[in-house]
Amino acid sequence: MARKSKWVEVPTPQEPVVKIARRVLADRLRPVWRYLQRASHGAPADTENVHQLRVSTRRAVATMEIFDELLPSRRKRWINRQLNRVRKAAGTARDLDVMLERFLKLSEAETDEGHAGAFVHFLKVQRQRAQEPIDRYFKKLDRKGFRRRLSGLVRRVRLRTRDEPFKEPTYAAAAQSALEPRVRRFFLASETDLGDYTLLHAFRIEAKHLRYAMEVFAGAFDSSIRTELYPLVADLQERLGTINDHATAQQRFNHWLEEAHQEDELRPALESLLAEERSALKAAHGEFLDWWKPDRRDDLRKRFTSALDMDLSELTADGKCQPTESSSPQSCSSEQSDVLSTSSRGALAERGSKPPPGIQAAPHHDPIGDGTTSRNRPPLSYQPSVVNRHQVMSSRKPT
Repeated sequence: MARKSKWVEVPTPQEPVVKIARRVLADRLRPVWRYLQRASHGAPADTENVHQLRVSTRRAVATMEIFDELLPSRRKRWINRQLNRVRKAAGTARDLDVMLERFLKLSEAETDEGHAGAFVHFLKVQRQRAQEPIDRYFKKLDRKGFRRRLSGLVRRVRLRTRDEPFKEPTYAAAAQSALEPRVRRFFLASETDLGDYTLLHAFRIEAKHLRYAMEVFAGAFDSSIRTELYPLVADLQERLGTINDHATAQQRFNHWLEEAHQEDELRPALESLLAEERSALKAAHGEFLDWWKPDRRDDLRKRFTSALDMDLSELTADGKCQPTESSSPQSCSSEQSDVLSTSSRGALAERGSKPPPGIQAAPHHDPIGDGTTSRNRPPLSYQPSVVNRHQVMSSRKPT
């Protein structure tokens, strides 16, 4: 079966954001269960299911973050924990699959003195061990009715506010509110010292969050978001991903060396491969810094400024955010600025009209497609939150 497009298609940008959020969440959550089942039941050599499981969980977590304030907090927290556990398990297995692919090719081309061949068997053993958490999570989540809970989450998507009266924001308004802070965080991160691996990793995370948000909200803007800007961000993330692959491999080699005994026959191979990985990491990092020059960054900034009709002039050359006369102080604030954040809701909602019918409670349907139609629970009260997600070095865990 062909995979569903990553792009969110909308009939019109003026569609209610709740309606779009339900559909997008269902589309992002459905593949998680499908690929978890396949990755658990499939052969270890079938690496594509693990890869798609990792990608689908990342997109699902990112989409839940985007529509955070439309979700019931208790159910959202539980599902988010499970998604992150599955993502980490799939990530470990996927990293080993990538390493196995690399070293299988090296072992075929190496001389008798090479170390790749001796390392391949060790990696296969590690990969078998990494399969165990995937199988365990599938059995656990199947037992706990994970598919039914995903359906329940989608059905409970609604506006959660005590403000009366109000008008529901549109997809277009939500898109502007969601993309602007992510673009700002991206460019703030881009102007830090990317020679520092920690700051470079933070930049990669911001690029990834921006990319996933673009997939959700490109339909609210002209085609340049999808055809011009998205490929540029994807290319950037791919280059940063190569660096991350080498850094991950180096970290694993160090860990395995710490566990290996002095007389372990694998130790010389690990030491040699670690040295090679350090050189590869340094080369990939240098190549990226040569490519990511100020003129390339500034050109990308101008493209985003034009496409989103936003002012990025308050981002100074040293990466600090300074409000200009034409921009508000809130544009540089560290408060949450998301689809329905407290600060943006006033600009998006028009007072004086009652909510349209059906907004408070979603209809009893089956958004995930698993046949479940359990009754809705009473919605939890809306609790506005302030999260310092604007800052580059936030409390996010690396993904």
